Amino acid sequence: MDKQEFYVAASRSREETYLYATPEIQAQREEYAPRSPYLREGLGHIAEATQRDDSQTAAHDEARRFEPSELSTPALVERRVALTQQGIEEGGKAERLREATSRVEQSRQLVADAAARVAAAEDGGRAARKELPELRRSYEWVREGLANRESKLAELPRPGDRDAIRGELAAVDGVLAERRAPQIAAAQIAPPSYVVRELGERPADPAKRESWNRGVKQIETYRQEHGVTDKSRAFGQGKRPQERSARKQAERSLRRIQRELGLKRQLIRSRQLAQGIGRGIGR
Repeated sequence: MDKQEFYVAASRSREETYLYATPEIQAQREEYAPRSPYLREGLGHIAEATQRDDSQTAAHDEARRFEPSELSTPALVERRVALTQQGIEEGGKAERLREATSRVEQSRQLVADAAARVAAAEDGGRAARKELPELRRSYEWVREGLANRESKLAELPRPGDRDAIRGELAAVDGVLAERRAPQIAAAQIAPPSYVVRELGERPADPAKRESWNRGVKQIETYRQEHGVTDKSRAFGQGKRPQERSARKQAERSLRRIQRELGLKRQLIRSRQLAQGIGRGIGR
């Protein structure tokens, strides 16, 4: 059952809708495949079904995502970094263009005001005409300023198609998210050692389990985006400045989840790592 089927069932009924919740069916044999300790009740299945989206995507969305889907995950990660940097650069170009255009408009207003003062003096009396030389010099000065600013504006590079960049970045993120989803699900079902090291075993308490699942998602997202392959450590050790910054940010976010889970030992280790006491986290 998915979100679309749930909507149809709920919207087609009259007065009342009955949903029958049953425990999860375990088909394995106990002697060689024991039951999972994390059985979901029927309500858990219904809640999951209402969030599962199996709707068809538009043809142009699939066409846009076709090319990224042909790339490997490391290549997609590199492309995402390049697109992000390209978007920042194009955004900087657009901002510089806006600032230069604003300065040109200001200069044009100054020229118009100076020209009006010259015209008023020319039409005025003897006292006003005495100020004409100074007013004309001021007019020429602001005209030169305008010409200089217009020249600088003409020399500025124009930004590229940022909508295209955002579109490709969204397509790359979509493919990465699709590939990351089964990794997150697998880590939540059978937590790897690096997850247990940071978050402990999967909690039985539903409230804590939600925080724990969020922590697993954060770890797996970071590992995919930064190419971490170490099986015993979560975040890796970024050698480049931007990687170290991203790792510290991820660690701070994870510490909040550890506090929600009441994991004192992990919090102490995190503080030690932040202070440079521990050995660090290796990739």
